[in-house]
Amino acid sequence: EQQEHEEMLFTKDESANIAGKSSVYFSYFYQLKDWDAHTVLPDGRKIKVSNSTTHSRSSYIFFDDSKEIEFLYPAVVKGAKGITNVSYELKDPHLLTPFYFENYFPVASGILTITFPEEININYLVKGNKDLVQVKKETRRGKTTLTFEAVNVPGVNYYADAPPSSYFLTHVIFYVEKVKNAGGEMEPYLGTVKDLAHYYYSHIQDLEVNGGKEVEQV
Repeated sequence: EQQEHEEMLFTKDESANIAGKSSVYFSYFYQLKDWDAHTVLPDGRKIKVSNSTTHSRSSYIFFDDSKEIEFLYPAVVKGAKGITNVSYELKDPHLLTPFYFENYFPVASGILTITFPEEININYLVKGNKDLVQVKKETRRGKTTLTFEAVNVPGVNYYADAPPSSYFLTHVIFYVEKVKNAGGEMEPYLGTVKDLAHYYYSHIQDLEVNGGKEVEQV
């Protein structure tokens, strides 16, 4: 399971035009369980998001089952906060999404917390500016918690001719390295390139290699 909590502080009168729009993304592998969003005004009043639109989200010429819920934080004024909470069910632990600490706006605090039982080993890589990220590991009652935090992160400029953001933004890639089998032994899951190859192969091993009339050369 994955839970996300985001608080965005609007510091200018024109913030609604710049950052008042937000989105929630989901797919078959990241199934949406629940979400809510609201604006907290400077006087403490809360106004819940009431209008949203859901549509398919594809990449260039490829169609997949990814979907996007778009919405606007209501009544945004200087000093207000936009707050979003999202809960997901992850259908395939091979496909975990990296966590990014940098954005086009300054980030006062970005925190990723991963909790897992002793039957699982989680490993990770920190990419980008590693000095930004503080890592803490705690184990209690058979469960381990990894916490990654970055504070006072300045905004990043994006350029149309730049490579994908994974090349230059600071982020954590985390993955399930080993899992305990029925015999009580830890076995490989996705800790090496070989494990990744086995995972990919599991999706194609039963394909008909000779093809059919649909793929025959005319």
